[in-house]
Order: sequence, then structure tokens, then C-alpha cells
Amino acid sequence: MQDAPPILIALEKLVGHWLHVVGNGIEVFGVLVIVAGIGWSTYVYLRRRTGEQLTAASINGPSLASLRLVRQEPSPSGLLLHAGAHGRDATFRAS
Repeated sequence: MQDAPPILIALEKLVGHWLHVVGNGIEVFGVLVIVAGIGWSTYVYLRRRTGEQLTAASINGPSLASLRLVRQEPSPSGLLLHAGAHGRDATFRAS
């Protein structure tokens, strides 16, 4: 049996090397797609879960813990507090 010419051996090594490089690139890209998918799914899940909690809080009405102070104004009858929770505003008088 005859040995292959040296040019074919060199070509085989070159093609084998580039196939290996391309295969590694495809594998890394696949891992990145999977990691990005897991990250995106987690983000959407947490965002949806937070939205459900906000909806439940707005159904039950704002609690004192969920109120945020929007502004304070002095008034003749005492301090007037404007607070908002989940898109609603409320006004309270502090004596």
C-alpha cells in the first residue's frame, strides 16, 4: 500500500484543525444561548411575580408599609402629607 503524499497529510491536518475550531465555536455559542435563555426566563418570572404581588397589594388597598411620601406641605391646620401607593395618591393630615 502506498503512503499518501505529504500535501494531503498537511491538508488533512489543516482541515481537521479548522473543524475543531468551528466545533468549539458552535459549542460555546450553544452554551451562551442556554445561559441567556435561563437568565431571560428568570427575569420574566421574577417580573411577573412582582407584578402579581403589586396587583394583590392594590386589590387589598395600600398598607402603611407600601406608602411612599410624595411631598409635605405646611397648612394652617397642621402638616399635610401627600402619599402615593401603586399609582394612587392619598392625602393625610398630621396634627
